[in-house]
Amino acid sequence: LALAAAEARAQQVFYVDDNAAAGGTGGSGDPFQTIQAAANLANAGDTVIVRAGTYAGFNVVHSGALGAPVTFT
Repeated sequence: LALAAAEARAQQVFYVDDNAAAGGTGGSGDPFQTIQAAANLANAGDTVIVRAGTYAGFNVVHSGALGAPVTFT
């Protein structure tokens, strides 16, 4: 049952911009301010688009899956 729910989940794209206001939702028009904020939510198959800037390090919270990596670009 849990596997079926995971397979049905739509892949998401999160955006990060170090010039964004704190508390963004991760959308292209309201990006996260830190890579960590995106990493906290990104799951297998998701993509995090990091706009040019200066960022602190981050820890990947959720792993990807075979054929569905978490991609940071």
